[in-house]
Amino acid sequence: MLKEQVVSKANATFRIIVEVAAVAGAIVALGGAFTWYKNNFWTPIIIVNSVDYDNGVANLTVNGTPMQLLGDTSYSAGGNWAVQFGIVYVNGKLQYDRIELTKFGNVVKYVAQQAAPVSATAAATNTSTTSKGFDGSDIVTCQNCGWQWHKSDSNPKDMYVCHHCGFDNSNYHK
Repeated sequence: MLKEQVVSKANATFRIIVEVAAVAGAIVALGGAFTWYKNNFWTPIIIVNSVDYDNGVANLTVNGTPMQLLGDTSYSAGGNWAVQFGIVYVNGKLQYDRIELTKFGNVVKYVAQQAAPVSATAAATNTSTTSKGFDGSDIVTCQNCGWQWHKSDSNPKDMYVCHHCGFDNSNYHK
């Protein structure tokens, strides 16, 4: 009789442990599915309310929450997504010229950008370009959107990446 009670309590305890483990497993699976969805299909909603490119300050609404983007800082927009200012070099100085949405640190799209070219003299001084978009001068012309900038205004690492549309023009400048 005593042995049967002990076995019965052990079976009840084991059943409870199995039920708790099943619930915990289901929670982990749901969390994993949500994370997978958020990292592979979901995209944050970013609304630009105001931008001061000169001072590197932007007032944004990210997924319905107001936030302020400041300078060189990258802010999480949920999952592996982040929002940050994009920069270019102008006359040896860093200048903010766009707001970028990144995933795993790579730019996915520009959320906002300055309306005028970073180097206004680039458009005025470029009088002739070959069909490849390079005339041996300091000026780079984007083959995708026509945006122009001086090589001297760019970081050598991304000198041929368009500051307007993000197109990589490296193949046209070899």
